[in-house]
Amino acid sequence: MSHCKKYADALKPITESKGIKVTYKSRLTHIDRQNRVATFKDLTSGETTQQSFDFLHVLPHISAPDFIKKNSELVHKSGWLDVNTATLQHNKFSNVFGLGDVCNLPTSKSAAAVCA
Repeated sequence: MSHCKKYADALKPITESKGIKVTYKSRLTHIDRQNRVATFKDLTSGETTQQSFDFLHVLPHISAPDFIKKNSELVHKSGWLDVNTATLQHNKFSNVFGLGDVCNLPTSKSAAAVCA
C-alpha cells in the first residue's frame, strides 16, 4: 500500500464525519477572500466550479524534484530520494543526506495529516 493511500484511507472517515469535502485532481485557479469562494478547475474534465469555504486547505502537487526522480541514481523506486529512514543518509552515496518531504520516508507529505 502506498503511503498516500494509507493516509487517505485513514483520513477519509474523519473528513466524512466532519462533513469536509475532499476533492482530488483539481487546480485552484482563484480565491475570492472577501466572499470566501474558491474557484477550481477539474483536471480531468476541464470544468470549473466554485466552492464557498470557512476553512480552505489546498495542497500543491507534491513530488521530488526532477533532478532526483528523473534519470538519477539518487531516486528510490517510489520516486523519492533513497535514504535510510533512520539516519537520512543516502543508501548508495554516503556523502548525501536527505531532509524533509523529498525523502522516501514513511510519512505523509502534508502537514494536514498531523492536524486531523
